Amino acid sequence: MKPSDTRHPGPAGLAPPAARGPLLPAIAVATVCLVAVGVLGTFSMRGFGRVPFSVPSWPWYFSWPSYLFWSPGLDGPAAVVALPLVLLAAAGLVWLALVSGLPRALRLAGSLAAVLVLTLAVAALADGPAAWRAPLAFVGEYPDAVDQVGPIPTFLGEFPARASSLPDYAAVHPPGATLFYVLVDRVWPGLDAAALATVVAGCLGLLVVAGLAHDELGEAGERGAVACWALAPVTVLYVATSADAMWAPVLAGGALAADRGLRRRSWWWTVAGGVLLWLASMLTFAAVLVLPFLAVRALATWAAGVGESPGDRAWRWVLR
Repeated sequence: MKPSDTRHPGPAGLAPPAARGPLLPAIAVATVCLVAVGVLGTFSMRGFGRVPFSVPSWPWYFSWPSYLFWSPGLDGPAAVVALPLVLLAAAGLVWLALVSGLPRALRLAGSLAAVLVLTLAVAALADGPAAWRAPLAFVGEYPDAVDQVGPIPTFLGEFPARASSLPDYAAVHPPGATLFYVLVDRVWPGLDAAALATVVAGCLGLLVVAGLAHDELGEAGERGAVACWALAPVTVLYVATSADAMWAPVLAGGALAADRGLRRRSWWWTVAGGVLLWLASMLTFAAVLVLPFLAVRALATWAAGVGESPGDRAWRWVLR
């Protein structure tokens, strides 16, 4: 039996306490970092008191990077339809997490469908389907630039010169974000299509969570992690209310693929990680923030391989 096979013995697929030990400290560290960054972002965006908390934050994000474009509301007729869908989708996610023996592809496809329904239904509680397009209806959003793009190769070549004439969001982000909505518009024009495409793209983050959890926790851990991610209020609200949701799975997928390439000594995963990181850099300048995390992982791999034989030292792969 390989060492990796001994982490999840028994029918429940649970790791022994020794293998689960680092998980809780890692969660605690991540939680502390997330809260600390959110608090710092809140005070820094509000200028440490210059923008009082009595000023509403929506649609401005005074808690960067932890922000949601969410204006709570409840529309009676829409809620009659949407609320049962919310409960049904949530129940479906829980059922898929508890039932073992389903083919993995079927379980992930069902989870994707359920989180898509859940997200759209939660958004529809406020104003029905009109709430789906509300996040993209502001002046200066990406869809406003669709009619100004023209031929894509020409747009890419002239983007630095044309950026100042584009709507706000298209002007201050790399061109890939705008091209996402251009391609959607050429298949199905209108804000409805743009909104639905954004939500679908955001829901793909479930696959990244599943891949990471499967690597670290096995099949049972993957089922639990997928349900936790899909049912987390911050996931549902973020995917339903922010265009940024479309590039989050690309960033996370690039990090996961690059890490798999490092750990498995796989050129295929390494190349996939590079391609996804390049694509993410075309969507958001924040893609560069992934690199320090990969550097930490590379250093850890190097440290773990210091005592290995010269022919199998991990630092050789790290350098490549």
